[in-house]
Amino acid sequence: MEVEPVEPMDPPDTSEGDAIAQRAWRASVFGVFFCPFFLPFYSAYLLLVIALKGLPLSRTGSRHYHVAWAVNIAFILMPMGAWSLLMTRGWWFG
Repeated sequence: MEVEPVEPMDPPDTSEGDAIAQRAWRASVFGVFFCPFFLPFYSAYLLLVIALKGLPLSRTGSRHYHVAWAVNIAFILMPMGAWSLLMTRGWWFG
């Protein structure tokens, strides 16, 4: 009984996923300061592209991916929470 040697698999190519993750990270971070009405949503779109295509990421790409999601969630949900708080308190109506 002969055992065939197993060839090691090449690591997956992460260049496409890393490039998109870096663009999403930049868009989310710069969106907080420069273009808050467009860039967080563009960043969320890029992150969904990575998730739906199942693109592999390196460690750096994975870090960019998760930080971009955290910034986007915080930046998109904070104004919604503030608006909800203002609407329920009704402070401007006296």
